[in-house]
Amino acid sequence: MAVALMPEHAADMVALEVDGPVGVSLRSGHDPAALRGALDQARRALDAARSRQTAGTGKPEAARRGGARRIGRGRVVRFGELAGQGLLGLLDPSAAQAFSAALLAPLTEYGSRGDLVESLRAYLDCNGHWDAAAQRLGVHRHTLRYRMKRVAELLDRDLDDPGVRAELWLALQAAAAPR
Repeated sequence: MAVALMPEHAADMVALEVDGPVGVSLRSGHDPAALRGALDQARRALDAARSRQTAGTGKPEAARRGGARRIGRGRVVRFGELAGQGLLGLLDPSAAQAFSAALLAPLTEYGSRGDLVESLRAYLDCNGHWDAAAQRLGVHRHTLRYRMKRVAELLDRDLDDPGVRAELWLALQAAAAPR
């Protein structure tokens, strides 16, 4: 890996010359703290490009989703574009999917009751509003309340905790992401 300080627009020219992805940070100052931050951003962009390459084909999955542009032989991935892909764009896809599988395992292993995962998804998508989530699922709100109580018990987590809800939302998004 090489590091170069250059104007942002020059990344496209660099990509013409290299055989592989190019990670680009946001614009930064020249003091040591700013340069450390910019280097970290460029590494994250580069890591995202590498982790999204489809095994054996060399074609980046991110290009399909707009997270990388093919320029010549290389790909330019800008840190600022990762933010536009949501939090999952900043995470290693295999690590996110492993996290998801582990966190949601009690729900997916609970007999043949796939409705718990979909109920949780609807509940979170509706920001915890019972009536809206129940209507989306086509069930009575008391049925949804029972399901959410069961989800909380199986996961041993408090669904009223915003941190727990954020983790569960992330796990559901990772589970739904293309592999």
